[in-house]
Parts: sequence; C-alpha cells; structure tokens
Amino acid sequence: MGPNCVINFENNPDKVVYSNDLLHGNVQLRLTEAKTVRSVFIKFSGDSHTEWYIKKRDRSSNHNRTKRRYYRGHENFLTKRISLAGGDNGSMQLGRGEHNFNFQFRLPAHLPSSFEGTFGFIRYVATVVLDIPNWPDDEFEQPFTVIKPLDLNDELELRNPVVVEENHTYYPCFLLCCFPSDPLSIVAQMPVGGYAPGQTINLTLNADNRSNTRVPEFKMELVQSITYYAEGDSKHQTICIVEKESSRGVETNQKRIIRINLEVPSFPPSDETTSGIIKIRYFIRISGSGTCCDNPEIILPITIGTKPIEDFAETVIPDAYSPSAPFAPNIQPSAPPMMNNDSAPPYVVDEPPTYEEAIHSKGSTGNNYKPKYRMFRRQTSYSLNGN
Repeated sequence: MGPNCVINFENNPDKVVYSNDLLHGNVQLRLTEAKTVRSVFIKFSGDSHTEWYIKKRDRSSNHNRTKRRYYRGHENFLTKRISLAGGDNGSMQLGRGEHNFNFQFRLPAHLPSSFEGTFGFIRYVATVVLDIPNWPDDEFEQPFTVIKPLDLNDELELRNPVVVEENHTYYPCFLLCCFPSDPLSIVAQMPVGGYAPGQTINLTLNADNRSNTRVPEFKMELVQSITYYAEGDSKHQTICIVEKESSRGVETNQKRIIRINLEVPSFPPSDETTSGIIKIRYFIRISGSGTCCDNPEIILPITIGTKPIEDFAETVIPDAYSPSAPFAPNIQPSAPPMMNNDSAPPYVVDEPPTYEEAIHSKGSTGNNYKPKYRMFRRQTSYSLNGN
C-alpha cells in the first residue's frame, strides 16, 4: 500500500468556500515506509474550460464525408503554491507514519463560482505534491467548491415585484387568412426579482381568456441559460431545471387566478461578468397549452443569489393584479416592526449552513465531484412553501 493523503479544510467538511475567504486547513500524510523527498507542497488551481465541435462537409474530398471543427477556450483564475516541508535544494527524509502540515491563504476576491456544464466547466482543485528526486512525483488531489457571493440585498431593484403582461392572439393553424379572435390576456408576477437556492418562488397568473381557444393548463419552468465562448465563437444552451404544470387552465370567456410554487434547487448564482468564457443567467418561462402551433409564452427575468432578500413582515397577496395595487412584499431595510403570531419570521441568515450537490451536474472527470451550493429553506413573506 502506498502513501495516503487527506486534505482538510478547517471546520468545513463540505469543502465549500467563498471568493475572498481566508482558507485554513491541514494535510494529513500517512507513509507506509520512509520516503526521501526534495519538498512537500500544496498547490491550488482554478480554471475554466469550454469545448464543443461542429460538423462540416469536407469539400476537398470526392466522398460525402464530414469533418469536425473544434472550439476550445481556457482561463486560469487561481494558481497558488504553499510550501509544507523542505525546499528546492537538497533533500529530506520523511519517516514512516503520519505527518501533519498546516496551510493558510486568502482566496482572490473575483473568483467565479464552480460550475459543471455540458460544454464547459469552472473547477478548483487542491493538490498535495511529494517532490521526489529522480522519480515521478506523488500527487494527491482534492476538488473543492468556490462560490462567488451575490447578496441579493445589494441590488435594490430586486426587491421590487416582477410583473410581465402578454396579450396573445390565436390564429387557426389551418386557416391563416381568417380573422383572429379576441386575445388571451395574461399577467404573470412574482413578489421579488431575486431568490437563493432552497427558497420557493411564488408565481401568480391572472388570465383573462376572451379568445375562442380553451387553455387546458399552464406550464412554469425555471430555466438556466448558459453561453460558452471559445476562439471568437459562442454556443448557447438552456436547461429546464424545475418544471411544474398547473392543475387547471382557463376556459373561453373566463377569468382565473392561478398560483404555483417553484423551489429553487442547488445551482450556482447568476454571473455574466466574472468569467470571460462561461456566462450564466436564469429566467422563468411560462407557457400555455391550447393549440398545436400557437401557444402563449411569457419570460420573467430572475436573479439567483447566495444570500436571500431580508424582510420582516407578511405579504398580502391580492386576488388580482391591478396597476394601482401591485403585488409587493412588505420588505423593509430598517428595524423590523412588531409582528403577530401569523407573521413570517425574519430571515436568519446566520443559521447553520447546509449545502447540496448541484443537480444536472455531470461531475469532474475521474472523481465524479459535483459542486455544492448553500440552501436556504426558511420561509419569508415573499417566499412561502406549499404546493
């Protein structure tokens, strides 16, 4: 049996850190026999990589062949080496048994969040190296998650309700020359513009169907939108990460209010600036069924952050949207008012953190590591759990 090495982050078994954190840890190295080394060091690396290909017909060939054109991009965000024992000159003897080494350093402030995607990734790895003279080095890797903080309280506009209105006119699929019917009017709204993983998005639809087409149901999706860049080109991908269908729709010449909740799963925060080759955003997509080719669709922008919007009072949800009485949570940046027993408790952001692996993550090559992100599950006035 060869050497065994464990890399520990102090009081951090999930190995989840935030950019600009002061990282403390130790290395536990166990040797089954004495070993001569030049040095022992730990290195931290952070890189992003994108890769995809397109197929093109090979015009230089007489045969009907295609060839692949690959696009690859790369960025380095973190390169740090910390000496644990020894040096560049000479050698030293490490005896049989256990050796412990401590390390500490501050992470850079502008690291992008860990991410695993179909056409690219952002990965961070700690590697302990035994530099052995005249022999291949022994290396021990430990992936870890980095999260770029995004405090939703810092974006004041995210405290406002998001309201989008759509007037959809149906045209018969087989008689395009016919006169259209009256429209289906939909007002889609959510209490605030930003949520953190674990919170529940309370969506409300106010539908007024004056058309001749029945809408049996509505589908709500939380969608992750990723753009990958490489060699002057880009590739776009959208992934539906949560989907729910309403239990009812809206009949012709009927008005109806429909409420549905979506829980935000474990996912990296929105970030379109930190990495130059991977940009991540989110949106809510609402679509109604009804015809084979002509259905309404509404897009609501949403920001996924790492710290929820704070509030202190219960939201009153109106029965219908009107411009004079918009749907809005009672969010106050000042001291909390007195609350009755029915009010939602103030959000405790210092509660013990819990982390969950990202869903839809393909995992790092070789060790199936999946990034983890913090989950927030306490209710707020604008984020109430329920079906």
